[in-house]
Amino acid sequence: MHSDKIKDELLQCLVIFTKLHNNPYSADALTIGLPVKDGEEIELFSLKSSKSLFSRAASRAGFASTLVRKDLDQISPLVLPCILMLRGKKACILQSFSEDKKMANIITPDLSTGTSTIETSKLKDEYLGYAYYLKREFVPEDTSSTKLIDAGNDHWFWGTLKRSKKIYFDVVIASFIINLFVLASPLFTMNVYDRVVPNNAVETLWVLALGVSVVYGIDLFLKFVRSYFLEIAGKKSDIIMSSILFERVMDMKFSNKPKSVGSFASNLKEFDTVRNFFSSASLAAIVDLPFALIFLIVTYFIGSYLV
Repeated sequence: MHSDKIKDELLQCLVIFTKLHNNPYSADALTIGLPVKDGEEIELFSLKSSKSLFSRAASRAGFASTLVRKDLDQISPLVLPCILMLRGKKACILQSFSEDKKMANIITPDLSTGTSTIETSKLKDEYLGYAYYLKREFVPEDTSSTKLIDAGNDHWFWGTLKRSKKIYFDVVIASFIINLFVLASPLFTMNVYDRVVPNNAVETLWVLALGVSVVYGIDLFLKFVRSYFLEIAGKKSDIIMSSILFERVMDMKFSNKPKSVGSFASNLKEFDTVRNFFSSASLAAIVDLPFALIFLIVTYFIGSYLV
């Protein structure tokens, strides 16, 4: 390290500042690669460029710096600690003020291991009028290695269905109500022929017709909602299943890969049949299939010989 670098108090303050934030850097690490010729005095403080050498050195330690021109009384305690530029190319770290702002706690390069207290009025006499605010630079989180879908140890098929179990549960409830409403048509017809027509009960016919109309309206709404949720669950399952299969293919070891690439691609294509099943109308038919037992039970109570 050059001796002129050691004498630069602004650089020494930056070294101390990194230690205060538990991220220590040496003067060499902060200044290596900076455009300074051998034997030339390093000048970190500059008013000619907003991107001074100090900003570049601070960036090495992960700090973003801002040079401001403010009176000492205008410096907010919220931005402390900061580095103050003093007369005679000197610098210090301002840590805090007293409650009445008559005293200030500072760290100077010659007392890098401790804090000294000085009267604010004396510090004003030495203060050049410029200060460096430093804060940690924002580093975006690296999500390149983060898995968007954590498959875990779940099965590629049953695990995918498990992710949409709440949606399928709502679909089953809607299907149960829809299948109950299907009984409205035969019950309406039976009551009309057995009770309304023989007795010429027009008022009863209007009531029954109104009730069946309400049932048909609710039935139409539930069928629309069920189709909507099945479509959402199908798209979700399609995306998750494709992602899991692609991930497992990419993670496959070369020793486990088949010799024939064509047969391997053909086997993967067969999974499209399973994926397309979730977005087809056959899924709704399978959901309705268990409710056929309801019709058999109702038919048994109406006419047991028909069952």
